[in-house]
Formats: sequence, structure tokens, C-alpha cells
Amino acid sequence: MKNGMDLQAYKKREEHPDRSEFTQEQRRRLSDSGYIRSRKKLGSDIVIHTVLRPLTFSILIFAFYLFWNGHNSPGGGFVAGLMTAACIVLLYVTYGSGLIRNTLSFDFKYLVAIGLSLSMLCGLGALVFDYPFLTQTFGHVSFPLLGNVEFATAMIFDLGIYLVVTGGCLTIITSIGQSGNQNREEAMPKE
Repeated sequence: MKNGMDLQAYKKREEHPDRSEFTQEQRRRLSDSGYIRSRKKLGSDIVIHTVLRPLTFSILIFAFYLFWNGHNSPGGGFVAGLMTAACIVLLYVTYGSGLIRNTLSFDFKYLVAIGLSLSMLCGLGALVFDYPFLTQTFGHVSFPLLGNVEFATAMIFDLGIYLVVTGGCLTIITSIGQSGNQNREEAMPKE
């Protein structure tokens, strides 16, 4: 177990409060593992974790619905991106930054760059065919299980917006969370 020594040290610290303080590395590992947080509020964590699983799934399904139908009705990439970012923020708040760093190990700024590029290329595609910038077109694509489905170039633009909004919101939230962690570590007493 990676944090085995740290967990044992923490348990000994609970039993013997007069023991010396942890090193900064031990505090960081215990904080990232969520052990300290789960020991402080064990009862409420069980309820939150139980409710969060179906809630996360429901939010992501609703975000997909908004994205898929947004080019024909209210919704689209912007609202779906906000819903997805809100879902990931719920996970971030509940499970801590360690889970998000391990699960989504890429920089969210890349999502912004990919989304902007995709939206720009979608707009430039119309210029190739001698139409005004961002002119959309649509067609029908046949899928084996879904049948005949309408596909519009506005959906590609919405995908770019979705990536920009999701990446931008998560970049802001994680940077706020990281600055909060740094402030908390600076406030902890040194050895």
C-alpha cells in the first residue's frame, strides 16, 4: 500500500495526540488519499457517495441530450459543456483533487485549444465551398441501430464549443482548488 506508513502514522497520532507533527509530504499524501477527510465526516460521506453515482450518470446523460439536440432546439455545446463541467466539479468536491488528477490526467487547457480549432475549422469549411463563413449544411447518415439520423455541421461547431466550455470551466475550478491547497499547506505548522 502506497500510503500504508502514512495511514499507520495517522492512526497512531489519533491514539497518541502528543506525538510529533507529520512531515509536509505525509500531510499531502493523507490529504490526497482522502483518508483525513473521510475520518472527520464518515457519516455524511456515505450518503454523498451513494447519491453521487446515479446523479453523475444522470447529469452526463442530460448533457449528452442537450448536446445532441442543441443545434435544432435550445441547448447545444455551451449548456452541455457547463453541465459536464458541473458534474466533474461535483466529483472534484466529493472525492478530492487526487481522483481528478489520476482519472483525467491531461491538462484541461488542451480541451480549449482543440475546441477552438474544431470550431474554426468548421467555419472555414464553408469558405472552401465558396459559402460565407460559418454557413451550415446538413445531411442524413444511416446507423445500424439508430436508423437514419440527421447530421448537421452545426453539431461539429457545437462540439468545439462544448470542449471550450468544459475545458475552460475545469481549468478555472482546478486552478482555484490548487491555490486553495497551496494556501492550506502554507498555513500548516512547520516542523
